[in-house]
Amino acid sequence: MSDPILVRGAISSGVAWSRTLVPLGVILAAVLLWLAPPPFGIILGLIFGIAWISLEIYAARQRSRQLWIRDTGDGFDLIDRTGERHFPDSQTCSISLKTEAVYSNGVQKGNRRIFTVWSDLEPDPIPMESKLKLQQPDPLAPTINRIIEVFQKRTQSDLEQGEILAGAGWRLDSTTLTWGKGDARDSIPRADVSACEEFDGQICVWRKGQDEAIAKFKVGTRNVCLLPILLHVAANADAIAAPGDQTGLGRILFERKPGVGTRIAVCCLGLFLLLLGGSFVLAGIFVNQEIIMVLVGGAMVLGGFACGIASYAMRFQSFRCHERGVVQTGMRRRSELKYEDTGAFTYSATRQYHNGAYVGTAIAMHFTPLPGTNAPKISYSTNIKNEDAAIEELRNFISRAIAGRMAKRLAEGQEVPWTPNLTFVTDGIRYRPPGFIGRKDAKHLAYYDYGGCTLELGVFYLFQKGEKKAITNEQAAAANFYPGFFLLMMMQEPG
Repeated sequence: MSDPILVRGAISSGVAWSRTLVPLGVILAAVLLWLAPPPFGIILGLIFGIAWISLEIYAARQRSRQLWIRDTGDGFDLIDRTGERHFPDSQTCSISLKTEAVYSNGVQKGNRRIFTVWSDLEPDPIPMESKLKLQQPDPLAPTINRIIEVFQKRTQSDLEQGEILAGAGWRLDSTTLTWGKGDARDSIPRADVSACEEFDGQICVWRKGQDEAIAKFKVGTRNVCLLPILLHVAANADAIAAPGDQTGLGRILFERKPGVGTRIAVCCLGLFLLLLGGSFVLAGIFVNQEIIMVLVGGAMVLGGFACGIASYAMRFQSFRCHERGVVQTGMRRRSELKYEDTGAFTYSATRQYHNGAYVGTAIAMHFTPLPGTNAPKISYSTNIKNEDAAIEELRNFISRAIAGRMAKRLAEGQEVPWTPNLTFVTDGIRYRPPGFIGRKDAKHLAYYDYGGCTLELGVFYLFQKGEKKAITNEQAAAANFYPGFFLLMMMQEPG
């Protein structure tokens, strides 16, 4: 039997230190009240006193909410201020699982994992929440994995016997997935499901022969984490019997369009410029009779019309990632580029600060076609707060797809350019180490001398066996960095 693990009501180290230091501030205020003029000591005492009381109230509330989980091998013990209760895995009736990234000043510092169990023995859900630093193992991982596996196998057996699995707005039986309510209800036979995977923070379901997902369910809701497992069996079996069409771009995995709020804001700006510009024009002609006011007003009117056209054009703008390529659409154009025709994929994420405070991250992606393919170059940029897990997932998906093509060329004995300073060759990596001014002449690192790599704060470091210092570095924003990085990771995989 394992030791209990705190899953709710944790008191952070920052609060613990504050509870020690703030009382010292109260003592300091008392000393100042004795030695200094009264107003200063009173004000300082009030500030520290209110902070002390607030911290103690918060700590007391956290202690009252504290919840421990102890793994018993076939279930878990729930320990709180009321005592201990045992919940066997066999009594689990629903589950949910969600992982969120935790950021500080735009940099990911860890993850927040939320696993919830519904049991036949308890009317309320049982939450298991942990905040984990990067690379920190999850102490509850064995328990969570076992509960999910046991519940999934039992659910699969129940479905085969005619039972139903229900979630937030959907239900699954042995033959059909149904979602929606009333007139908006829709369904799909399980045999018609081509794929069910998580993309863009949602569990997406695709029908055979359709590129766009027909149903999307929010990650972290009741039982939705089981859908990809349960529907994967039928989809996989059918895919083996009848391979899908590989001629198009495949399923839509990711899509971004200008938001309705952005379009309304641009339209309102245009209307404002039209009204203000029109007023300037009328005043310049009939009141002041000044040509400068007419010119300024005319420029505003033109700007207003431009904003209106831009707002209308946003209706047609989109950026989509498919299984085998990307598509960018506009009011009068549609650009398409397959991964197999992509010569370079560049991804950059630039954190932006104002007066030392993080205000957002500028994301830019550029797809450059191979020479002679007659395909267009595609670029996409956006601004986000912290990081966007869906965009990172998209970056990794595209990079893996291009890395697969690079691996084939390398296996054929060809040199594969990685970045301007790195190249894959058949027996190693050719690199240009950094010098005092610019880069030095190219050197060779044999694969058997490869000592690992790190990627820190947007900079890639390459190591040689036996050397503590990196032999070279490269910016992650360099052209084609991520496809080459994933190729390097693929080469380290066993088999």
